[in-house]
Amino acid sequence: MGGFELRGGVTNFAKELAGAAYSGESDRIFRNLGQGRFQDVTAALGVEKTHLTMGANYGDLDNDGFSDFYVGTGSSYFSELVPNLMYKNQGGQSFVDVTTAGGFGNLQKGHGVAFGDLDNDGDQDVLIQLGGAFPADRYFPNLFLNPGFGNNWLTLRLRGVKSNRSAIGSRVHVRFTDGERRRSVYKLVGSGGNFGSNSLQVELGIGKAEKVDLLEITWAGNGHVDRYTDVAANQILSIVEGNEVYEVVDQATFSLGGNSGGGKTHRHGDGVGLDLRSGAF
Repeated sequence: MGGFELRGGVTNFAKELAGAAYSGESDRIFRNLGQGRFQDVTAALGVEKTHLTMGANYGDLDNDGFSDFYVGTGSSYFSELVPNLMYKNQGGQSFVDVTTAGGFGNLQKGHGVAFGDLDNDGDQDVLIQLGGAFPADRYFPNLFLNPGFGNNWLTLRLRGVKSNRSAIGSRVHVRFTDGERRRSVYKLVGSGGNFGSNSLQVELGIGKAEKVDLLEITWAGNGHVDRYTDVAANQILSIVEGNEVYEVVDQATFSLGGNSGGGKTHRHGDGVGLDLRSGAF
């Protein structure tokens, strides 16, 4: 048969699913050990697999304070067609594939991935740009609306003064108590991954914590540090570099399905659905 060739990437992907030996390379995750040293922890985290990655990004699907990631897959070849893949962080110890449980496994070619709270309800929704390089391989972007998981959150809208206005490159540290566990979460203000750009507002999941004991912002460029204590959960905060107080933003939620909402009510449009509360969850 002429004109069609099964590329090596798909072959390796299929062999891996069947438990057979394959020769494909895996994406890698490196843990930062400090002082310029990194450790390859791909196998230990359970993600040493063939993904055929073209685009990827990370976020926090259930606001537990641990970063999950979504992989857009494929290549320019028509035959390179495998599901896009979502991985859920299991408490910082490993990742589990929740592609099927969450309905993320589009077969269209995946490129830009973005996590962001599009409806102002405190949890991150997911947008992926789909379609291949050629006109016959086109597809439209898919938006996954997060149903919420009952965990708490904090959203920061940062404005630099001596730093750049969007605070890109600034570092955020929050410390809180989740159940009986004292935890810290760190964020770097930026777009997240290649192709797709996450929301530049800092969207933090803090589990069951009802407040943040310490919120610390180290502003890019000058290293100035602003600190705030005893910050209540489930708020959107506007913070200007150097200000001793922050402003609480009263931002109305709304339905991406078309019906407007108000106040702090969590609403979700029918049929836009992403239901991650089944399967591995």
